[in-house]
Amino acid sequence: MTVLEYQRLASEIRARLRRPPNPVKDSGIDLKRLKRGWRFAEKKPPPPIPEVQDYPRPPPKNITLNLILAVAAAQSGLTVKDLIKPDRRRQQTLVRHIAIFLASIHTKMTYGEIGIRLHRDHTTCLYAKEKIAVLAHTDEAVAQKISKIESVLFSKQLFG
Repeated sequence: MTVLEYQRLASEIRARLRRPPNPVKDSGIDLKRLKRGWRFAEKKPPPPIPEVQDYPRPPPKNITLNLILAVAAAQSGLTVKDLIKPDRRRQQTLVRHIAIFLASIHTKMTYGEIGIRLHRDHTTCLYAKEKIAVLAHTDEAVAQKISKIESVLFSKQLFG
């Protein structure tokens, strides 16, 4: 056999071994694998992040992250160390996220500065603010926790 015959034979074998085209992947239809089988994936856009409402009065200028952490911890029965340590328990995470949300609204700190103080990355702080902004409008318990913490922050007992 010559070299050309070997090349022709190799190309025929490759053509037989080639996988047939996948009609599902090639059609552009996106399928999701579920426990009970396949279904068409409905590509929904993520829910819009609601804008934070302006407060009728400007917040006091002497609200700091330490004050927000102390009030949030006291309202939830935790300590400030519980909020700073790298714990992922749901209650501590929720209170920490609420504190990050309030700190991003009521202080002029950046996400990086808040993250450094809480031993977190700035993207974690960004995620926490977006998450609590959505939960504040959808979950009544979270909205009540936020309003309790803010009422203590804005109370006359703290700022005379």
